[in-house]
Amino acid sequence: MIDIVNTLKERAELVGWIPVIGAKNIQSYTLSQKDLTTGKSALMIDLPTASAIVSNGTWSEHTYNIELLLVRKFEEFTKSSVSETTEQKYNNRLFELQEDFDTFLYQVFQCAGISKITAINYSYVMNVLSKSVDGVLCTIRFEA
Repeated sequence: MIDIVNTLKERAELVGWIPVIGAKNIQSYTLSQKDLTTGKSALMIDLPTASAIVSNGTWSEHTYNIELLLVRKFEEFTKSSVSETTEQKYNNRLFELQEDFDTFLYQVFQCAGISKITAINYSYVMNVLSKSVDGVLCTIRFEA
């Protein structure tokens, strides 16, 4: 088995993101205690689900599913708010967040030696959690 949660947490800290681990309600509360005014991004990490891959009564690998949410509230000149249009949110932070996420995930999975990624799905979320942040939601399925 692989400790993907701590791998993601450590890598997030290395790139200057705020890692937040746990269920949605815990993530929202924990994020509400963090200072996002510096423009830092926060990586919300749900605990993964895992299924053993069984062959002839034994298993050596697992299939994992994990949901991650990369969010940001402030940039140098803009702030996430309900008054922004979807286009403004996309131009101000969502496109850049997805690029950052792609680079981050590639590095994490390459460094962890995980090459059997079977699916990565992205979607944009706006005005979520108690801080009313915008972000990119990512669900990843992989074998390890």
